[in-house]
Amino acid sequence: MDVSPPFLPDADRLEALAEFAAGAGHEINNPLATIIGRAQLLLRDETDPQRRQSLATIAAQAYRIRDMIGDVMTFARPPEPQRQRMDLSVCVNEVVAKFRTTAAQHSAEMLIKPAPAVPISGDNAQISLVAEELVRNALAALPETGGAIQVN
Repeated sequence: MDVSPPFLPDADRLEALAEFAAGAGHEINNPLATIIGRAQLLLRDETDPQRRQSLATIAAQAYRIRDMIGDVMTFARPPEPQRQRMDLSVCVNEVVAKFRTTAAQHSAEMLIKPAPAVPISGDNAQISLVAEELVRNALAALPETGGAIQVN
């Protein structure tokens, strides 16, 4: 006898995911904000390099969890694209800066070739998300000994 739940159509499954993501996101983000705030507060006065690294890792991983929750919420209920003129170079530089700590933890060097302005029309949040995923994939593809990720 099959006791599995009935198949939900895609729209119903996405709506269920959206509801779950919204509730879980709220419940998880509150303690994450406390963890991040406390780690940053302790980091400010910490002089021991090993403890500083540990606190930086705690904060970076808490930010990573927050970003993953945000990604699930965005996937479940994507906002309407807000197309605007933007500079792709600035967007990519901001993404690379965001990953410098994570790259250092993976013994990776982020090499960015300065590019002239690259004007495009697009949704800044969506373009940033694509760039973040590319950097995440590059970090995951590195050998355990580290390496370099070059962004052109």
